[in-house]
Amino acid sequence: MNPNRLRSLYELLEFNANSFISLQAELARVELALAHPKADPSAWIDAEMKAGLDLAMHHVSDECLSLQLLFSIDQIGRIRDRIKKPARFEEIAHLLGELRNRMLDELKGRVNLSITEAEAAIYRDPYPFGEPVASKFPRAAYDIVEASKCLALERSTAAVFHLMRVMELGVQSIGKKLGVSLTQDKTWQKILDDLNAPIKALPEKTRTQKRKKEHYSAAHSHLFNVKLAWRNRVMHPKATYTLEEARDIFNVVKTFTVYLIAEL
Repeated sequence: MNPNRLRSLYELLEFNANSFISLQAELARVELALAHPKADPSAWIDAEMKAGLDLAMHHVSDECLSLQLLFSIDQIGRIRDRIKKPARFEEIAHLLGELRNRMLDELKGRVNLSITEAEAAIYRDPYPFGEPVASKFPRAAYDIVEASKCLALERSTAAVFHLMRVMELGVQSIGKKLGVSLTQDKTWQKILDDLNAPIKALPEKTRTQKRKKEHYSAAHSHLFNVKLAWRNRVMHPKATYTLEEARDIFNVVKTFTVYLIAEL
């Protein structure tokens, strides 16, 4: 599936409690105005109240849109069309009752999940590894964001699968620079061993050469830390990971990736 399509699905699944509360409050205010003791149900609605109703329906429509209540939006359109013509209080009250029923029907089929403010910040972070990584390592940007979202939702094993894909790209990048083929089926130790020899063979006569060799050696050390965090012999996730394990892996993969981009 297209990553952009997945991203749009995530956005549609977000439930904004403020929008729901605002929607109910606005609708209740309109219904209260129509049910005022001084309002004769059979009386015609004057121009001033029509203007107020139209504005209120505009606000309700915006809130329905944020909650993706599409059938309710259609009903709001009918109400706004109706109040452009001569209308009685009882007619609009009836249409509003139908609107409330539509909202309830549409919301009945929803399962809404609640996350904390801190988790929401992680979920919405467009650059979990920092903006430079997203800019300089665009191939990994999608999986980095998805790993972060999975952590926010406590889907730990899914987070690790996305981080694995980030690491595949990272080690391939190092391997390419050093002329080493690093395939997915290799163990972490084999990857470290395959990288160790060409790094040791790098010249270090000049300051530039020495700096380059130090950077690759440091990257090798970061890879060793990733191996420890992975707690698995091969370069792919085991069956399941706890949230604590996923967070550990997220942190070491982030450290490795940030270093890879900034230094190499």
